[in-house]
Amino acid sequence: MDGMTQEVLRLEGVSKVYEQGERRIVALDEITFSVGQGEFVAIIGSSGSGKSTLLHLIGGLDTPTQGDIFLEGRSYAGLSDDELTLLRREKIGIVFQFFNLLPTLTVWENIALPALLLRKPMPEVALRVESLLEMVGLKSRQEHRPHQLSGGEMQRVAIARALINRPSLLLADEPTGNLDSQTGLEILHLLQKVTVQYQTTLLMVTHDREISRFAHRMIQIRDGRIVREDR
Repeated sequence: MDGMTQEVLRLEGVSKVYEQGERRIVALDEITFSVGQGEFVAIIGSSGSGKSTLLHLIGGLDTPTQGDIFLEGRSYAGLSDDELTLLRREKIGIVFQFFNLLPTLTVWENIALPALLLRKPMPEVALRVESLLEMVGLKSRQEHRPHQLSGGEMQRVAIARALINRPSLLLADEPTGNLDSQTGLEILHLLQKVTVQYQTTLLMVTHDREISRFAHRMIQIRDGRIVREDR
């Protein structure tokens, strides 16, 4: 991380161990790194390497066995489930491989939902949704429901939804894994644009090394450990 860049995320000696009867499974083993504002970092690893576990810990969906995570200087250690949920809603946007859109809601409503859950004023929400629809190129599809969209369009909605609360950290879990290669490239270009336009920090988990060339930095994980780091 550049010394001039403001630190957004820091992990210090983060480990995750699962106990299965007599067996002890080490999913993550003392992971330490930091990420600066506006940085796009790709976490690369094969299936079972620990990368998804890492994303869940950073997203506050699970807690480390040891070590600590800091978001904008605030430690996750000691936060209650409610406090973690609030932190996630206010500070973290998550883009999933399978989109996770609500089928009964329109595109507009899916994007607005996280802001409405935080009880943001409706005029402010409407302005944000309009701006995001413009950015992801889906203004003409705002009244459609997810089943009326292509996979690429659904992922664009998911990205807009993840950005509605202006998070300081955007997490993307295999965001192109469910898309054809051309659509996947378009999504990667969109994510690149997001980091520049919003100065959002982006941490993307993927098994595809090709994708890492879109990132500022690549962190490779194998057997729960960082084995390589490239700019």
